[in-house]
Amino acid sequence: MKKKLRGMKRRDIQLDFDLYRVQVPITGLADAHLSVIDIWPEGAQQTIMLVHGYAGCAETWEFQINDLARDYRVVAPDLRGHGQSDAPFTEYTMPELVQDLHSVVEALHLPDKFVLAGHSFGGSVCVEYANAHPNRLEKLILLATAGEYPLPKATALLYRAPTAFFRPWWKYRPRWNAEIHVMKRMMLNNLRKWQGWSLLRNITTPTLIVTGERDRYFPRYVFEDVGKTVPHAEIYDVGSAKHKVQLERHQAVNRAIRRFVAGEQRLSWRDTSQSEAAGHRPWLKSYSKYTPATVPIPKQPLHKFLESAATWLPNRAATVFYGTRLTYRQLNRQVNQLAHALHGLGVRPGCRVMIVLPNVPQMVVAYYATLKIGGVVVLPNPDATAPQIIEQVRKTEPQVLVTLREFNRLVKLVQRHTDLPEIVSADIQSVVSRGVYKKLLLRWQMAGMDDAGPADTGAGHQQLLADLLLDAPTHAPNIDVPPDSLAAIIFTSGTT
Repeated sequence: MKKKLRGMKRRDIQLDFDLYRVQVPITGLADAHLSVIDIWPEGAQQTIMLVHGYAGCAETWEFQINDLARDYRVVAPDLRGHGQSDAPFTEYTMPELVQDLHSVVEALHLPDKFVLAGHSFGGSVCVEYANAHPNRLEKLILLATAGEYPLPKATALLYRAPTAFFRPWWKYRPRWNAEIHVMKRMMLNNLRKWQGWSLLRNITTPTLIVTGERDRYFPRYVFEDVGKTVPHAEIYDVGSAKHKVQLERHQAVNRAIRRFVAGEQRLSWRDTSQSEAAGHRPWLKSYSKYTPATVPIPKQPLHKFLESAATWLPNRAATVFYGTRLTYRQLNRQVNQLAHALHGLGVRPGCRVMIVLPNVPQMVVAYYATLKIGGVVVLPNPDATAPQIIEQVRKTEPQVLVTLREFNRLVKLVQRHTDLPEIVSADIQSVVSRGVYKKLLLRWQMAGMDDAGPADTGAGHQQLLADLLLDAPTHAPNIDVPPDSLAAIIFTSGTT
């Protein structure tokens, strides 16, 4: 379930990370999962895993994910109890976190060799992984990682306070994306005890160490001595950066990571790269600064795109119909309601739902509602006559027909000549003015839908869409829809 990210702003919005999220079971725990961003662009040959720090989340790698995912497979997990991952009541020890990383590696079938990068205490987890699984790493990158994390006495005493002391105000915390029991246990059982100097000496993987010149989050020596301890490490000190170097100086950090991973010579900030596609795609010149030329295709069913838009842009207009607007939040809510209603009418994954609607908001609602429950949308040719639609009903055998209440003649013909189980009729008269409604009726009559007028909803199994939505739940139905499921059967106007 999506959670609000504390202190995180999507400043460089290029990729919608939620569309690339997958779940990885936490080893040894029932019904507990890690949330992992997995972006795999076509043709990518190398894989980079990014591990966030104590109390952080995958989004702290926002700029790196957007940049690196153009050329590399990028995997960014939320550690247990952080970000979108579940927060089980475990000890949050280092062995647990290292096992979680290995679970991600195995579940997502990462290549035999991959690049591992960690920030702050996430870098310490990476150091432990490099010692436990050195044969799996191609290269190691440590950002603002210390050899130990000495705490001020006041902070250490504060963490010994009972959890109940923190709970009343924890929901108002400024930026930490972890629950209080996660923060306490990970601090007491892990971070404050960690001594990594011997582990750093044992690293055999080629290593890049990135530090911020003004990083005083812990005593300066615990950062500087890391570069002296790791054998043959390459050190890159980013001037004017503090502890969150990958956010504060993201362009410099991105260049350093790319150069190190690719093994190229150091690039100047003046060097710019042009997309190879720009020459034969002139529209790219009109893109804004942060709009990528292309994005990796998310392995998600189509309705997930609507859900993500409803989360990030809830008040943006999704449909505008003769002055009546539906926001993405409103649209997604109606889609959820109709999805539950269609499921109640017998639509199961793989079942067909024929939609015979003009360009009206109900068309969008019916389309996404069918997809949310794994149904297959059947769309007749917009110029199809009633006999052609009847024939297409016979060929596809839909469970439900969704059409307009005003298409009375079509409904009667379909009921007379087919065994269609259910008919749902949408009514737009209540959402447009009387003048607009008359114009629409005239247009539909001219298109061949004669005898337009209110249908006899008492005949057969015909129901009004508004009645179905009246008491339906507004949350999304809990139905797993694989991204490679059949989505639509669309009849064209071709002659063959």
